[in-house]
Amino acid sequence: MIPRSLPRLVTDALRIGWSVSVDQNFKHTFAVAARFERPGEWVVITWNAEGDRPSLSWSEVNGTPTPYAQCTRLIRTNPEGA
Repeated sequence: MIPRSLPRLVTDALRIGWSVSVDQNFKHTFAVAARFERPGEWVVITWNAEGDRPSLSWSEVNGTPTPYAQCTRLIRTNPEGA
């Protein structure tokens, strides 16, 4: 089970220079967790397994709860403005 937006988000992040790790965990509270890191900032997004489609569970920037849209905007923004 892969969240529909995850492959594109990971691709965009890698192009801009984020380090990315994705984990699946079906024994605890999340099914998929993605962590994006670059110097000075990090983003974590988790999805739960509910039925046949994953649902957003949590999103944060530098440990602060942050709306998913704001997290993805940050991930897709080049810090050098290019």
